[in-house]
Formats: sequence, structure tokens, C-alpha cells
Amino acid sequence: MSSENQAALTDVALAEIRAITIFPSQRRDVLTADTLRLTSNVEIERIQQCLSRTRQTLKGNKGEDWACVLKIQKDDAEEIFAGISKSGNQTIIEMYSEGEYGVNYGSMINNELGVVLEEIILDHAQ
Repeated sequence: MSSENQAALTDVALAEIRAITIFPSQRRDVLTADTLRLTSNVEIERIQQCLSRTRQTLKGNKGEDWACVLKIQKDDAEEIFAGISKSGNQTIIEMYSEGEYGVNYGSMINNELGVVLEEIILDHAQ
């Protein structure tokens, strides 16, 4: 696993984040069929707080309930991509160079992140 690439996700400071975009998965059942761009400080902070508590894992998800791709746009124009999948209570974050494809930088786990993403999607659907 590449801890440097994972650290880019877990160590990103709230003040550095310009926007977070949630894309539908191209490979699995989707959390949302629509692309959702988040610029609200409240929503960005909820996601950033989850990411800061994420840890490495060797676990994976099979038969996912849903999946999505998270793109974090930083003020310095850097973009961080992560594939997110939820199966039951387990939420896995997979770091790839191209969202859900490309070089795999390893997997992380944060079950709270799946719940937060579901709540944000639900809020935007209403």
C-alpha cells in the first residue's frame, strides 16, 4: 500500500478543500445516479472529519450495497480520487490513480463515511 497516497486523503485539511464531487460508480451499483458537487462548508467538514479518522485495511467489499467515486478538489488545484463502497455496515475506501481504475494505492476503512454520504445524498434528493 502506498501510505503517501492514502495520507493525501486522510491528512487533507478542511481549509485546503475547495469542493468535493460525488460521481456515480462505473463498475457497481450506485449510491446516486447523478453527479453531486458539494461546496457547502458543513457538508465538506462532515466528510473531511470522517476521512481524518480513516485507517488502512486489508478488507474489501463483495456484493456492495452501493459505490461511488469521491473527488476532492484542493485550493492548490490538486485533485484526490477515492472509490467508496458500502456493504452492510462496512464502508471501504479504495485509492486508485483514476477514481475506480488505474494504479491501486491500497484500501482503507471508515464505516461512518458511508452513513454520512448516504445522509448527504438523501438531503440533496429532497
